[in-house]
Amino acid sequence: MSENESLLPKHGGYKRLLSYQLAELIFDVTVLFCEKYIPVSDRTHDQMVQSGRSGFQNIAEGSVDSGISKKSEIKLTGIAIGCMDELAKDYRKYLQKRKLEEWSPQHPALMDLKGRQVKSLEEFRKWVKDVWEKSGKTLPPDQIAANGALSLLNLALYLTRRQLAAHEKKFLEEGGISERMYRMRKEVKEREKGKQ
Repeated sequence: MSENESLLPKHGGYKRLLSYQLAELIFDVTVLFCEKYIPVSDRTHDQMVQSGRSGFQNIAEGSVDSGISKKSEIKLTGIAIGCMDELAKDYRKYLQKRKLEEWSPQHPALMDLKGRQVKSLEEFRKWVKDVWEKSGKTLPPDQIAANGALSLLNLALYLTRRQLAAHEKKFLEEGGISERMYRMRKEVKEREKGKQ
């Protein structure tokens, strides 16, 4: 460790994380999906919105807390994964209840979605409209949107699981703030001794 090294490592850069950006987009998509297709009186409406919100909020909170507590970062990232997984189950249940097909990841419409690398709700809505028009307006828009949301969730879950594995590895190799404080104190004492 250098003399200029800070006690607290860099933290809080969650807005640059692709997992966070995707989770936030998924929340926006889910809010609109629930407004359009699930009555407010249905408990699933609130459950899906809350799961979507918790996904991106826990990634952000874990990133901000990482400077003080690696354990907290690991825990919150794990919670984000659980929330997004729950949301994916709700989308699947929605399709099953309405006897709508869940598409495989290789479905042409989903391959098109991946190719577009959508970053905003407007881009996602444009994709839904394009798929609907391409089908001769025969595919139900809710089926298209639910499958699109599942595709985004699959990618977000993959990225967030990789993020969690990296956090765990770093924690095992470097420890948390207590170990960092101990190492830095020890190095300061050794430098002081060397000056005498």
